[in-house]
Amino acid sequence: MLTTFVSNEDKGTSDLVIIDAANFEEEPLAKIHLPVRVPTGFHGNWIST
Repeated sequence: MLTTFVSNEDKGTSDLVIIDAANFEEEPLAKIHLPVRVPTGFHGNWIST
């Protein structure tokens, strides 16, 4: 699976898009609309708890 943010600069919103990496040219598996724009360069860190 591939997850990425797609931003709409004009509207100031973003979508979290989930793509099947084995079928990259197919439609996304899911799109989650976010009412705010995720900043360019956003990334996460994984830590154990």
